[in-house]
Amino acid sequence: MPELFKYLKSVMPLNAMVNFVFDPETNLVRIRSMRTGSFSIQPDKWITISKSSKAFFNRRYKRNVLNVDDLRKTPLNDGILSFFNKQLDRNLGSAILIRMFSEEKKVGISGLIAEGYNRYSDEHVDLVEVLSKRIGSQCYPGKF
Repeated sequence: MPELFKYLKSVMPLNAMVNFVFDPETNLVRIRSMRTGSFSIQPDKWITISKSSKAFFNRRYKRNVLNVDDLRKTPLNDGILSFFNKQLDRNLGSAILIRMFSEEKKVGISGLIAEGYNRYSDEHVDLVEVLSKRIGSQCYPGKF
């Protein structure tokens, strides 16, 4: 994944790449990994999420690649974003989220996250959509 991170950072704003799994049966999110240009960790941290976050994960969107201009205005601000900001010592504001679904109804999320707001364009989202299978296979080898 370091090569993928370097490539994405060369073509778009990118401060961190994060991976987590939402389990709708337990209402928990499992933080699997975080990567920046200088380090990578696998905290294996579990966070209980709010009903609004659960709805955000379960909602069907036209695309599985979502551009989020301001993470503070999403339900992810209730615990997940705070965790990432604290761990990475940053104020992450914009994201492209890639949603992947498993047979067990779990939702895997890979997030490309940048400091600041409104950092991603439609062209960035289109590129990530083309690369989403590769990103997913590197972030979630096998089952999640």
